[in-house]
Amino acid sequence: MRHPTMLCHHTYQQSTPCWRQEWQNHSPLINLSVSLWSTHRISPRFQNAETELTEIGQLFPADSRWRFEPLRNEQATRERVLTNMANCSWMHLACHAVQDVQEPARSGLCLYDERLTITDIIHKPFTNADFAFLSACETASGDEKVSDEAVHITGAILGAGYWSIIGTMWSIPDAIAPIVAAKVYENLFSGGEPDSERSAQALHEGLKEPRKSGQHSFYSWVPFVHYGR
Repeated sequence: MRHPTMLCHHTYQQSTPCWRQEWQNHSPLINLSVSLWSTHRISPRFQNAETELTEIGQLFPADSRWRFEPLRNEQATRERVLTNMANCSWMHLACHAVQDVQEPARSGLCLYDERLTITDIIHKPFTNADFAFLSACETASGDEKVSDEAVHITGAILGAGYWSIIGTMWSIPDAIAPIVAAKVYENLFSGGEPDSERSAQALHEGLKEPRKSGQHSFYSWVPFVHYGR
């Protein structure tokens, strides 16, 4: 499992569609930052993290204005990931995550050297932010005792300026993450030019295969949720 605790639904609208269209038309070369690692010093090894990275990378044509920038293992330090988040518009993170119920602001993504916390995220400007896929456990969890006041990683990413985010409500099996991720990106690219406004529909389509195959537990694909628009 891509470990560690919650449940909340949150809607956030950042600005108007016309402003977003203007940003798309005048933004510099749009990059996609993929940050993942297959081992971590304090956590179990991900057997399928490299598969997830490879399958996503194959979807990006070399002649497009998109650039695929993978960070593996020791490359994925807290400072480098924060720098990429500031410079890139799309972000995919396959890693462990921790939801700290006692100190929610310390919840975060377990990078190679240290945790990227909610506090780190909300204090950093991300002017190019557009879409994030948090392929980690419990990134959209909340505290069941205060479900209407939950603070979690997905909510922090949304508040930091990302328009669309895919997160998880509880732990996900390492085996299913690459399947869902690949299908989501296939659907995001299906119209030619990638568009994060299709991300909710892309997740819906991406979950059809594990749902219909009968090979995966209900609890393995249900945690994936979409926030934003």
